[in-house]
Amino acid sequence: MESRALDIFLGSLKTDSTKKNYLYWLDRYMEDNKFTSYDELASQTPEKIQTDIENYVMNLKRMRSTKAMVSATVYSLFHFFAMNRVILNEKIIKKLLPEQELKVGGAAYSTEDIRKIILAIDDTKIKKHKRWYYRKPLSKALVLTLASSGMRLGAIPDLQYQDLEPIEDTYSIRVYARTRHEYITFITPEARLALDDYLTKLKLKPDTCFFGLNYDALRLSLYRLVKKAKVSTVTVHELTRLDKEWNPHIKNPRHRLDIPTVHGMRKRWNTILKSDSTINTNLIELMLGHTAIRLDEAYLKPTREILFNEYKKGITALTVF
Repeated sequence: MESRALDIFLGSLKTDSTKKNYLYWLDRYMEDNKFTSYDELASQTPEKIQTDIENYVMNLKRMRSTKAMVSATVYSLFHFFAMNRVILNEKIIKKLLPEQELKVGGAAYSTEDIRKIILAIDDTKIKKHKRWYYRKPLSKALVLTLASSGMRLGAIPDLQYQDLEPIEDTYSIRVYARTRHEYITFITPEARLALDDYLTKLKLKPDTCFFGLNYDALRLSLYRLVKKAKVSTVTVHELTRLDKEWNPHIKNPRHRLDIPTVHGMRKRWNTILKSDSTINTNLIELMLGHTAIRLDEAYLKPTREILFNEYKKGITALTVF
């Protein structure tokens, strides 16, 4: 069934990953509040919507939901209602958000951890089926690409063959290519060998998205590898009675790794390069897809060669084997 409220909401979001994320939290809110359609949700009076969201946020706080989870819900709702011309008092709702808790799972992988993950790939038993032929080369190329480039996992599904460009004995990669968020990073020679080993097994056109998996599949694959390698401790969080009453479908207990499955690689990359005082910190930020100084976004435009000269200084430290 078509919904104008949904169409205008999704039509205002730029990337598929953002649409998926916002829609997930919006749907969860609708399910918990027993709304049957997006148009019904958008047609409530502003006063009722305001009260419903305030009550929802307070209930989430009572069940000890994290600030990140509540914020994700709230900001998806803010955007949905703004696009449907519903004016809310966002300041009041923001004041109700829970306090930021001490982070669990904020550590970075060590080089030894990445080595163990690669060895876990080598030890994986592969089934005798055509679709498993690429599994080990793909996994190894994926891990070494993430570990040596500092990329977010969300950039991986859209990487195309044409985004790779040889430079000396490695590759530069145009991340988020053909968007306003495009930036350049690099991988180590070691990672290039693993990536080439995987790519030679494929017949690629320039616009081929060569890893061929969506975000969820990539994340699940990496989570299984990290657990197999035993490089991250599992922290168990027991759910309260109120948690179960609020969502009876949630399983008990809740598990979380002490090192972020993917972001731990990005943190390692950042830590290694910034530990080298000879590397320009602002250029490291650009290779992470950040802008350290606001004006740099408009005025700092280093060439690929300038960036690579900085990256080269960290290649030895980033190399796993």
